[in-house]
Amino acid sequence: MQGLLSRILLAIFFIVAGCLHFIFPDAYMKVMPPWLPAHLTLVLVSGGFEIMGGIGVLIKALRRSAGLGLILLSLAVLPANV
Repeated sequence: MQGLLSRILLAIFFIVAGCLHFIFPDAYMKVMPPWLPAHLTLVLVSGGFEIMGGIGVLIKALRRSAGLGLILLSLAVLPANV
């Protein structure tokens, strides 16, 4: 039961975070390093991957790959969040 609750909370976190990329893209573009190209595209793509990863952790067959994808995505966006 605890594992299920953890997965649901993780999914909610990433799905909401991903949706916010589409609702407030300017806020995300402001924190991106200037050397990265196509800020809006990168914000929307990362938001889409956050949503897909959040959904993926709820599906048993996708759970492992979604979790690994979310780890890699989190590492990729770390420079913008520091």
